[in-house]
Amino acid sequence: MSEANDARPADPTVIDALAAGIATSIRQAALAEDRLTTFAFREDGPARAASPPPSPRSFVRRVLAAAGDPTTVRLLELAGDEGVPMTELLEHADLGADPGDRVALAERVAAAAACGLVGRELESDRVARTPLGSALLRLVRALEAGVAAAGAVEVRR
Repeated sequence: MSEANDARPADPTVIDALAAGIATSIRQAALAEDRLTTFAFREDGPARAASPPPSPRSFVRRVLAAAGDPTTVRLLELAGDEGVPMTELLEHADLGADPGDRVALAERVAAAAACGLVGRELESDRVARTPLGSALLRLVRALEAGVAAAGAVEVRR
């Protein structure tokens, strides 16, 4: 087997970080669903049992699908760990929305948040990368570097 075909990400901890982030996202989603499911909308409403534990399969696939979406990757790059105001993100046409289209951008952010990649702080109107989002971005960059090292193409950002 050639060395290029046996390439590994430069940072071997990226898989551990992704797995931990996805596990956290699954726990948070399950907790939110259980709270919603067991919430009594009416006093005489039917009792609902807590949901069974979720399968990680759909979460893993959604995160990997997000890694393949250039717009989501760009959002992760722009958001950073410290966060960025939505007004600043509105200036970027490469986020899949027309510049200034706050509703379309909010939907893009919500989709990334549903995967556990970003969080949106409503009080300060900031969007920040989560640890899972940071790990996913590291994976994308490691894969890009691996492709470049294999001699296929130059990586441009």
